Amino acid sequence: MQRRRWVRQRSRARRCLIVVTERHTLGYNSSMASTTHGSSAAAAERRGRRASREQAIVAATRALFDERGMRDARVEDIARAAGLNKALIYRAFSSKDEIFVLTATSYLDELRARTEAVAAVPDAAVQLRQVLTVFADFCLSYPAFLDCGLSLLRRPAVELRDTLSDAAWFRVSRAVGRCVGAVQRVLQAGVEQRVVEVDDPGFAAGRLLTQMMGSMHLARSGVSLREAAHGAITAVDLDPEQVRDACIDDALAVAGVGTGVGS
Repeated sequence: MQRRRWVRQRSRARRCLIVVTERHTLGYNSSMASTTHGSSAAAAERRGRRASREQAIVAATRALFDERGMRDARVEDIARAAGLNKALIYRAFSSKDEIFVLTATSYLDELRARTEAVAAVPDAAVQLRQVLTVFADFCLSYPAFLDCGLSLLRRPAVELRDTLSDAAWFRVSRAVGRCVGAVQRVLQAGVEQRVVEVDDPGFAAGRLLTQMMGSMHLARSGVSLREAAHGAITAVDLDPEQVRDACIDDALAVAGVGTGVGS
């Protein structure tokens, strides 16, 4: 008896649902559909504003870095340069580290575009020298890039990851990977042509670029300290192009390529 009553109640509820659905279907398809469309448009507009604000902040941060030649800027300076309230910057990024990391990403994206613009040549050893030259010249043109690049390596990746949003981590990982990949592909071609001697082109590419960033700091300092005599230290001016050429030759030597190739 109780089960039949529950079945009858459930049937009445189903009939009521059908009636309500039939009465309101046309209303949903017209007015509610337009409301949904309006909400989507508003959401897209908000995303566009956020993206524009982020681009302005990153551009302002990079301009400050380039002006000072180093990875150095206070949030107040960035806000002033971007023409924004400081509170908006804190809303746009999860941390100050995230601002700096995404600024480094902008450098890396430009560097990748330059390496990909290098004309392809049949000889992988020659191609490798050209790609490494682009990298070294980029370091000379943007000293702050050296700070940004090495700052990504100053702590374990798991620690850096904790300071970034998922989107920022994805973007910087992709930017680094693409720059490394540009060198990795040339190394792989060189291995196949037997003009490059590396066991792991991916590891070798990262090693070469990191080694070059460290050595290119000599060009930034502009001075070489040496011991002219026992206990007598002297400073010798360095030509930035001398440092660049030495970095390229060292990288080629690590890859097992002769220094005269492609020069």
